[in-house]
Amino acid sequence: MRRRRLLLAVVLLAVAPAGCGDNQRPAGGLPDELPFSFTRPAEGEPLSPAEVTALTRKVTGTLKQADWFNWLIRVSHGMDASTGYPDYLVWWQDVRPAKSGGTVTFTHDPCCGAHNTIDITVRLLAQAIGGYLLSGDPVMGTVVAQYAKGLTATMKGFIWDANDPNPYLMARNIVNHDHAYTVDGGRKKAVVYSTWYNEKVDWNTQRIHIPANPTWGDVWAHNMRSKDDVPHIFHVVPLLKYAAARGQDEPVRAAAAEAALGLEGFARDVVDSGYYIRTRGADGAAYTPTEDLASFVTYEPLFAGAECNAKLNAALIGYGSPLDNDCGAGGINGYETTAIGIHYYNFDIVASWHPAAILNALTTGNHELARQLLEGLAVRVDTYMHAPDDSCASEPGWGGDLSHYLLRAASVGLPLTAAETRLIQDHYGAAADALAQWPYWDLWAASVPDGDLPYNPGNEGHWIAIENYAYFLEYCFSPFRNETGAPLFDCEVVRDPARWGQ
Repeated sequence: MRRRRLLLAVVLLAVAPAGCGDNQRPAGGLPDELPFSFTRPAEGEPLSPAEVTALTRKVTGTLKQADWFNWLIRVSHGMDASTGYPDYLVWWQDVRPAKSGGTVTFTHDPCCGAHNTIDITVRLLAQAIGGYLLSGDPVMGTVVAQYAKGLTATMKGFIWDANDPNPYLMARNIVNHDHAYTVDGGRKKAVVYSTWYNEKVDWNTQRIHIPANPTWGDVWAHNMRSKDDVPHIFHVVPLLKYAAARGQDEPVRAAAAEAALGLEGFARDVVDSGYYIRTRGADGAAYTPTEDLASFVTYEPLFAGAECNAKLNAALIGYGSPLDNDCGAGGINGYETTAIGIHYYNFDIVASWHPAAILNALTTGNHELARQLLEGLAVRVDTYMHAPDDSCASEPGWGGDLSHYLLRAASVGLPLTAAETRLIQDHYGAAADALAQWPYWDLWAASVPDGDLPYNPGNEGHWIAIENYAYFLEYCFSPFRNETGAPLFDCEVVRDPARWGQ
């Protein structure tokens, strides 16, 4: 369970209403390219064509070896359709896999509550959407649909009854029914939620009982949606819009559209509540938490524009307009510096609002705002790349964290320098090598013995967490990828899973 710290983040995004913003896109349309030119000064020696080929072969080969998207389906869970209830998947924290007699059982650890599981789920969802829209691969499409439904489940499973006036409040997670089923070629799988069928109170959440949920019946939930996860929920919603509009499979389109619509409602509630994230108590009534994890305005008296990028995202998501939020270029401010100084964990939170705001501005037709924010992102990235040794650059995970941040920045129009691509090459290459050695991609394989098993391979040494590994799929899909950037991956190979590892 993560420690308390100065928190940051919230709000999602969804389909913007027509008529908002400058340089308006056609009604119902989504942009196919960056709507303005943007360049940066060169720095470093570009990767050679042979180096690009080798890096592409290495990172895609790991996905192929792991059978990555089938693996995600195997180890994620929510509710299976065989139960008769609406289905969905979520990537969980705080679960213990164990194998016995050919069945792998995923038991929720009584110690904990998986408070930030949606953070990981939506990162993987962003990557799956990129891969699906690039390739049309049906397994990737299944991951997109199931994880999109998992996002929607945090709202639908948090509803008290059919007359609930607040359908878009988000739980941290929904604790559903124990069940068993088969997955991916007859693999036997069981899910045990019942270790969490009890009340639990922490400073940042309570586990509460919802006895008559209209969708899943008698369930439990962790309340107090934290802004920790929301920059990444943010980032995925424009991608959900693309999946809803352009996915080749109707179930994918429907699931993506429902999630985007729900997140739009959530964002409007945040704006309308004065930039607070409301939640529910044990009686089902909506209320506003006093903890800073639910607020985008708590620190404004101390730092001007403290969480402006977060508020801007909420406005763009909910209303398709920045409203009265003027964040300038969205750059590093005193609040961010203080937050990271208190706990390095905050870097990924505070920094991630910025590219998400650009993505939301681009997909709601606010092009001049997007340009201004992109200029600020270039300054932000330059600052990170040249950070002094006694700053966050001294953290062991800094190179890996910066590498996946750079990939996300490139997906919203930032042209990467050669120095940045070499950093990515170093860390993603090392991650691919490490992941290729992990023996547990198929927990049902005969080579895996009975007993307790690891849930994921971790990131020690290479510092690319599992949820950040496949961002090159979003990078290659992105309509905003800037061709003036230094070469990095061969996206024609990335587009075709049959060529992965070649």
